[in-house]
Parts: sequence; structure tokens; C-alpha cells
Amino acid sequence: MFQFHFSRREVKKQLQDCKDRIRGMRAQHINLVDDGDCQHLRVRRHALVKDTFKCLKRPSFDHYLPLKVTFLGESGVDDGGLTRDFFTEVLRAIFNNPMLFDGDERSRSVRHNMQALDDGDYKLVGQLIAMALIHGGIPPNCMSKLQFQYLSQGFQGLQATSCDVTNIDVKDKIDVVSENCTMYY
Repeated sequence: MFQFHFSRREVKKQLQDCKDRIRGMRAQHINLVDDGDCQHLRVRRHALVKDTFKCLKRPSFDHYLPLKVTFLGESGVDDGGLTRDFFTEVLRAIFNNPMLFDGDERSRSVRHNMQALDDGDYKLVGQLIAMALIHGGIPPNCMSKLQFQYLSQGFQGLQATSCDVTNIDVKDKIDVVSENCTMYY
């Protein structure tokens, strides 16, 4: 019978080395391949947003190259259909994420989330929208009418009411304040 005695430090080091090797193997399967003419984006459907953000954050990612998408575990050649499917699915998942957006399907508004801002998530969403439009994807219907008016015309002529607020808690507070306050001119 053999007995091995390892110090706690040696065990922790071996465990960390093993974790690093596993991370490296995972990174080989979810990656971005640049063959000069286009970039091949390999993603998993069940982790679509996570895999996409990971690829977009890589310094080697070039937004200007055409994109070819492969869904891991699925067969298919991307002649444009998989790319359109990718943009449709990833943008749907993002716009339905309550950490990033409020509101119903027809009038989304950006949620104020400092962690997402610090992580660069909103910038990545903007990049994805631009890429979807460039690559022939369906333009996202994610802004409320009020947001669109503000972006296209500025404050001039903008008429907002508490009905335009999609965050229920904020809307309720606005309604309470308006009911209990009198404005003097």
C-alpha cells in the first residue's frame, strides 16, 4: 500500500494548475477564429450572451470583417442564415435581460445598472446592434417611442408623462409625488 503525503500548498497548486488547464480547453471550444477574410464566431446556444460578450471583448475581434457563426453541437454551414439567427437570438436574450432593460417588448428602456456600465455591457449591446444591421440582421425594436424621439429630435417638443416610465417602482414614486404636490407658477 502506498501512502502519499502532500502539503496543503502543494494540493492547492495542483488544483489551480488543473483548473487553468480546464479553462484553456474550454477557451479552445468557444472562440473567435480570424482567417483574414472573415471571423468565425463559435458559440453555445445555452450560453449565447456570455460567449458573445467574451468574443467581442477580445482585442483581436475586428467588427469590420464579415462574420460566420457556428453553434457548437449543431451542424450547419453559415451562408448568412446562421448569422441572422445568431443576431436575432442574442439580441432577443439581451433585450429580455431585466438587468439591462425594463419594459415590455414594444417599449424597452435601458435600466440604470452601474455594474453593467462598468463591465462595458451597454457598449457591447450597441456594438451588437450595429453589427446586426451591417450583417443584414433584423433591426431591433427595443426603444420606446419617447427614447426614439429624444435621440432623433432632442428635448425640444418632448412630452413625457409617468406612463412613459417603464420601471414600476419609479413610476409609482412619481405618481405619489405628483398626487401630493402642488406647483405654483
